[in-house]
Amino acid sequence: MTGGAVIMRHVRALGVSTSHIFYGDDGVNLKILTWKKGLVKKLPNHKEEFGMTDAICCHGNLMMTSAYDLDNGNGYINVFDISAEPSYIATLDCSNTRRILDICCYRDINGNLSIVTAGIDLLVWKQVSDGSEDEDTVRTQFIHTLCEVAEDSDIESDVEFTESESEADSHKGSRRGSVQSNINKSWCTLT
Repeated sequence: MTGGAVIMRHVRALGVSTSHIFYGDDGVNLKILTWKKGLVKKLPNHKEEFGMTDAICCHGNLMMTSAYDLDNGNGYINVFDISAEPSYIATLDCSNTRRILDICCYRDINGNLSIVTAGIDLLVWKQVSDGSEDEDTVRTQFIHTLCEVAEDSDIESDVEFTESESEADSHKGSRRGSVQSNINKSWCTLT
């Protein structure tokens, strides 16, 4: 999580905890406003170089955020611990979820978390007990770049290449290719 220049964009999503206001926009980072101090920090929310955050849901010590891959049209959910300084926990991505425009969640009588997402599809993501999985089970993923310091978002129109630069050189340090599946951790089923 880092501070830095904040580009003014259309705010798409809001979430609130006891000490922070979280917001998402057309950039790859979440913005975290510590309103008592007037500080804005950034937290990575996308594994891609371009993306948008349409939904944020804070529930207890957890924050669920939508992320949308502009390159392939897939949506996924990132989960963060917000009990202190916000930190990334895991990603839920079933690889064919489309854009997620809203998120809400609740705990059932057993304490298992259910997340409901809406957008093009209405999906219920139900936490499963260890060992109970089927063909609809979604495993958590851990995306290393979501633990790194947030990079400032590029403004597409400001990105130009000189003769000495190539587009391939501009992707050094890119967010792509850093997904690691946690094959031992079943998290939920989609209904």
